[in-house]
Amino acid sequence: MITIVQALWGSWGEDAWVGDVDTGQFPDMDQIQPINPGGKHIASRGPLVIPPSEQGQPVVASAGGGEYGLGLAGRYASVAVGSSTYDFATTRRRAGDVPIRRTPELVATRTN
Repeated sequence: MITIVQALWGSWGEDAWVGDVDTGQFPDMDQIQPINPGGKHIASRGPLVIPPSEQGQPVVASAGGGEYGLGLAGRYASVAVGSSTYDFATTRRRAGDVPIRRTPELVATRTN
């Protein structure tokens, strides 16, 4: 589900919204890509029918606790919120151990 929503958010190019009232051109259709992601239980066709927000994609937050939650957060989340019984160095290393798109250097933690 998350990959489908992210594909929809990413279906508009950075400069796809022209918004030119004088010419009547609002989207630049050459910068809007059709998508057709799907899986075993869910599918979608796009592109997104509205322009994305200025930030492009919203922040995705995850609880990120446990092995499954850490893996999910590592693959999709911009922010993982949770508590850890590990010290700072161990938390960063464990996040880097998950086979995802993050490296330990990209993991920031906050302790109280």
